Amino acid sequence: MLIWGIFAGAIGLIASLGAIGRSKPNWMYHWFRPWGKQLALTGERNDKGFLWRVKLALSPYNHVYAIPLFAPLVVMGIVWLAIPATSFSQFLLGSIVGYGGTAALTYSIDLTKAISNYRQQLAIYAAQKLARRMPPAIANEILVPLTQSSQPTLRIAAAMGLRELGTKEGSEALKALTHDKQDQVAIAARNAYGDLEAVYRGQGLLSVRTMETYAAEHAYLMKRVRGRRKRPGRIQEAEKLEEITRQIHEIVFSQLPLRRSFPDIFCMDCFARGEHQHYEEWDWVRCRQCKEVHALRPGISHVVGQIGGASGHSLDHGQLRINLWDDANRKGFAADVDVLEVIGGQPINYDWAVSAVVDKMHNLSHGVGTRIAVKLLENPVLEGNSLQLLKTLDQSMVIGA
Repeated sequence: MLIWGIFAGAIGLIASLGAIGRSKPNWMYHWFRPWGKQLALTGERNDKGFLWRVKLALSPYNHVYAIPLFAPLVVMGIVWLAIPATSFSQFLLGSIVGYGGTAALTYSIDLTKAISNYRQQLAIYAAQKLARRMPPAIANEILVPLTQSSQPTLRIAAAMGLRELGTKEGSEALKALTHDKQDQVAIAARNAYGDLEAVYRGQGLLSVRTMETYAAEHAYLMKRVRGRRKRPGRIQEAEKLEEITRQIHEIVFSQLPLRRSFPDIFCMDCFARGEHQHYEEWDWVRCRQCKEVHALRPGISHVVGQIGGASGHSLDHGQLRINLWDDANRKGFAADVDVLEVIGGQPINYDWAVSAVVDKMHNLSHGVGTRIAVKLLENPVLEGNSLQLLKTLDQSMVIGA
């Protein structure tokens, strides 16, 4: 029994090391995904349970990361049950000897460092999931105080999470973390803060044309990789999944200022509002007309279309004014506007302009429930037919300033 115990202890330690060394094991993916019947039935996410699991992973008293070290107990138990057990005490003694002896022989791999890295990987994964999936205010409440943790591992996790968050409070906490007394923490924070600064300067904004394809491939590969482990081709599929995940991360991160500004974003190419898209923990935005991002501008909360106003467009304190009539080319334009102003006093054919612009506006697919307020300013001269056309946009049309 002593020999069997030594054998079980040695195999148990090897099993635990294998579990610790594996990158992002299946349980980690599952742990931070929505759970419960509510998601399956209604599509609503179980945010309460998700937050509990995130807080557990980011707690200084959490030891979930050490679960793989209990693998020896499973191995020892199986061995003990599989053989005629005559002396459990001798088997237990042999297991301790085998476990300790193997640990001494493999001490060069630095077991403590391996466990610490595993703990850090879990914390970073939780912090990033939190920043991507939950509203900024909730993520702020957890990640900003985490920068003051006594554990360097958790401060690094906070830095990685705040990189994904990009809020004012989070950015200030991340900047302070760049001066951390621990070099490893300070370096991680400086890298994260540098990435954040570059994104907010508008550098590296990536196209979202591939996002729907990536989302479909990601969902397919997730099912394949989480399936039977010994299946041929699984390693290649896992590598492809990691690459697609990285591509999605980069695209979503590159448009962080736009996402934080939504719904106050506007496409200056299409004169259209942005729309929100979602898959798993990732959220992104795009123009609802061209389905791209490069012409989207943040900070536009109110849009006024004009006939008879100044040429071109102007932006002042979040209010964008757009001239919808090109008199030189006798051409009207459509836009996602909150207000349409018809301003008198200009040497233009107002009836022609109104007819062209209203026709374009009707052909533009507005969002559900969109209402356009029409204002007649400075007494534009309009025929009855033109007034009726304007009333198709706003039944309660306001006359006068």
